[in-house]
This record gives sequence, C-alpha cells and structure tokens, in this order.
Amino acid sequence: VRAVLGPDEQETEQTQEESDGEGEETAETGGEGAEDPSGENPDVPADAEPQGTTIEHTGEAVDGTVEVSIGEVDWDATERVQEQDQLVEQPPAGQKYIMVEAELTYHGSEEFTPLAWASINFVGPDGTVYPDAGMATPSDAEQETSSDGQSQTQQWVFLVPEELPEGGHFVIGDFGPVEEGQWVEAV
Repeated sequence: VRAVLGPDEQETEQTQEESDGEGEETAETGGEGAEDPSGENPDVPADAEPQGTTIEHTGEAVDGTVEVSIGEVDWDATERVQEQDQLVEQPPAGQKYIMVEAELTYHGSEEFTPLAWASINFVGPDGTVYPDAGMATPSDAEQETSSDGQSQTQQWVFLVPEELPEGGHFVIGDFGPVEEGQWVEAV
C-alpha cells in the first residue's frame, strides 16, 4: 500500500505481510487518520500571493500592465447575482454562486477596457478549477475605458458546489492552463 500524505508528499509504504488487510483505509480512501482534504494542495505554487497583495499582469490581451488586487470574497453571492441580473435563474441544485472583487489599475500608452483582458479562475480547496461563470455583476454597469494610472473595480462570479468550504485560490492568467497563471489566496 502506498499513500501520499499531506502537502510535503511524505510517503509511507506497507506490504501485505505487515498488514492483516482487513478494513484498512489510508489517506487515499478517507479512513481514520486520513489527512484533512481541505489542507494545502500540493499543486498550488509555493509563490501564491496573499489576498490583498497587488500583482502585476502583463498578458497578451493587455497593451501595458494591469495591477490587480484581489479583495473580499462573497462566499454565497447567489442573491446578489440574481438582484443584478433578473434573467439569472437559481443555480442548479447543490450549487451556489461566489463573487470576488478586485481593484484594477492600468499602466500603458493605450486605453484599457476590462473586458476579456485575462482569464480568471477559482481553484477550490480540493484543487477543482471553476471558470468565471460570465454573470453580470454590479461592476459591469460601472466599467469604463481607463487611461494610464486610472483604477476601477471589477467583479467575477463562479458557480461552485454549495458545500464547498471557504478558501482556495484565484488564478489570473493569459487564457492558458491555470498552472501558468498568477495565484492569489482566497480567504
């Protein structure tokens, strides 16, 4: 039996002779003594930034740079999303919407419109990737073109399981794999 335990990937091995094999469960099967699955995911980059840190995004869809500071997370934004867009139906059974807000500051010689400038994904504590749900948010009504040094607020909505624990990461990237994006803690 081989079980990977925790974020430091320590391994334990046990041969069939060392075990009676009856009813034995490991961290992989969720038995007694299994590590907490909401713990740190080994796939999360070691350089993930704390929430509130300003990161600089220089993507293919941006002429210049965008400073991004991920703010507060609304872990149950279903009602807010439905108030903003009357066409939004209830999420499917067992799911809910979460919403995150960020402050964006553009630096560049052209004008910046915060539409399709980067991909934003939410990675839950269990490592599942949830893409932006594309819902209308309060910031959509306020979005304007920005010039060098101007700031504005943007919000994103994600459809997640209702029982998903708080935590995880937001990943800002260039429409590629999340592993290539900039990771920011979600608390």
